[in-house]
This record gives sequence, structure tokens and C-alpha cells, in this order.
Amino acid sequence: MFDPYHKWLGISKEEQPPTHYRLLGINTTEQDREVIEEAAVRQTAHVRAYQIGPHAVLCIRLLNEIAAARATLLDPAKRKAYDARLAQQQKPSAKAQPAAPTKAGLTFAIAAAAGVLVVGGLVAWSLTGNPDSSLKNKRAEPADKKPAVNNTAATD
Repeated sequence: MFDPYHKWLGISKEEQPPTHYRLLGINTTEQDREVIEEAAVRQTAHVRAYQIGPHAVLCIRLLNEIAAARATLLDPAKRKAYDARLAQQQKPSAKAQPAAPTKAGLTFAIAAAAGVLVVGGLVAWSLTGNPDSSLKNKRAEPADKKPAVNNTAATD
């Protein structure tokens, strides 16, 4: 089975599911907002390259995870709560097992991917082919089209 975390981001099976920090490729002690923001931009740009391809649904899911990591780590209250959950999860637990993907989760991922593709198509269409678009390219007159000539005789 294709593993986008490993193939696209170099996150091994042992590090999965990745933390927000690992997903963005930053240290857990990183506090600089600009560094966190740039890490999210970098990861988003890299993963977005796979958006149109055989793994588009996985790409959308990963982009959503990167966005969630960015939002959490840039909000001090959310980050504090997230760090507390991470600390709690790192304590040994006999019941701790990774959750299996649900049918509802897969349906949501497919719907999200379809929505992104539709929106992307509409944006592309509006920029290139929508006759009502204010961004429509101005077309030049064909070179072989001659200007109209006044055929009335001039009187002096």
C-alpha cells in the first residue's frame, strides 16, 4: 500500500501517525512563528505537487493535516492543549492502539478531494474561458482582418 508520509515526507512507519511537529519537519521546542509558518508553507508546496495524480485523495488528506498542524502550533492555547495530549499519549498504556480508518473518514476525504478539484477547475476556467470573467484575456484582432473603408466619394 502506498504510504504518502514515507514517500513524500520521509516519515518512517515507526514515526506514524506523525505529530504536528514531525509533519512540519520542525523541533518540538520551536517557538518562532515565522519558522513554523514557513515550515507549513514548505510542506504544503511540496505535497501539492502530487495533487493531480493517482494519489490525489491521499494528497488532500495530507494537505488538511498540514493545515491543522499549522493552525494548532501557531495558536498558543491550541498548542498547549496539543502538547498536553502528546505528553499523555507518551505514557505507556495497555489500551493504546492506533485507530483504523473509518468508512466515514474515507468518504470525507473523497468528498474533500472532489471539492478541491471542482474549485480548482472553476478557478482555471474563470481565468481562461469564462466569458463573464473580469480577468478574461483580451484577444487581439486577427492580422488578416482589414479595417472598414468609407466607400463614399469625397467632395471638395
